[in-house]
Amino acid sequence: MVQSNGVPKRVELGKGTTKDTYPIEALDPPTHNYTVRMEASDTADLEVWLITWYGARLNVSSSTLNDPACRPATSQTTCEWRFPALEAQRSGIWELNLRKPTAAPVLLSVTVVFEAVD
Repeated sequence: MVQSNGVPKRVELGKGTTKDTYPIEALDPPTHNYTVRMEASDTADLEVWLITWYGARLNVSSSTLNDPACRPATSQTTCEWRFPALEAQRSGIWELNLRKPTAAPVLLSVTVVFEAVD
């Protein structure tokens, strides 16, 4: 099922190195900024990236443990990555990719939001 714009998705990544990929709704990228928000356990180390409609990889984070966009709290880490409008992209179905290289399982929530440029 395609994740609608602005709707959180709960993802469970099991034990060991794990990857999950799912489709998201990308609104007109030349006229919309986009933000990726994530909440995960405070020990989670995740790589996050998007694949556009034609297969281009857009890196979001190579490691949430060392990312300045991530703020650790008592039991969870909250990350928020903001990106500008993308002139060469188009709307449609993109993929969100998550990769966990560590052993412990992780439960997380991810939201991708496309917002019109003012």
